[in-house]
Amino acid sequence: MIFLICAAGPSLAQEAASSDAETVALDPTASLLALPSIDESIQSILDLSYIWSVSGIEIDNVIMALNQEDEILYGQARYESNGQGAWNAVVVGSVKEDNVDLVMTYLDDGSETSTRLNGTYDLSNQSIRGDLLKVKDGEISERGTFEAIWINPDTSSYAPAVMPQKAEPSIVQSEPSSSVAAMNESVAVKSGTRSEDYYHDVREDAERILTGVGDLSQIPIGMGGSGLS
Repeated sequence: MIFLICAAGPSLAQEAASSDAETVALDPTASLLALPSIDESIQSILDLSYIWSVSGIEIDNVIMALNQEDEILYGQARYESNGQGAWNAVVVGSVKEDNVDLVMTYLDDGSETSTRLNGTYDLSNQSIRGDLLKVKDGEISERGTFEAIWINPDTSSYAPAVMPQKAEPSIVQSEPSSSVAAMNESVAVKSGTRSEDYYHDVREDAERILTGVGDLSQIPIGMGGSGLS
């Protein structure tokens, strides 16, 4: 009896092992169940589609609205400071893991300006911090740091800055001076107000010039008999 029990022991163990092998053969993923799962938060792309308040670019904060397609970021930005030096910008950039790269392009006091924001997303306070580089008219005008904090998840509520209207110079029509008016009047009297008074056919005076008979006062100056001989 003892011999039979001992002999049956290994046989049961072998059957259990064979059963596990058959399970693995039927379902290859069964052996992966014991492996630690991959952290999906590391693999996913950060969602930065918010309205942000950015400090460090100007004296007051710049408001930026970002839209996102996968790793591509795009949107708009505005700056308003009591109506002085306001501007609207186009924003393009990208995000990879926790690295954020953005470029704002706008006109600052009539000068073409680009500001690059290169920062890191901080999950603890949900902000972006990093370095900025400002280029104006093709030359580096400023280096510094920035911080962006999201303030609104609804990007559709963003509105651009209201730009002040530039006053157009008024056209003032000056009245002609008395001397100019008198001169114009004198010319009108001498030349006549009708075209037939202004244009005179000297051929009509040929007979009076040659014979000396008739009123010669209306003959234009410089026209003499020698001119028609």
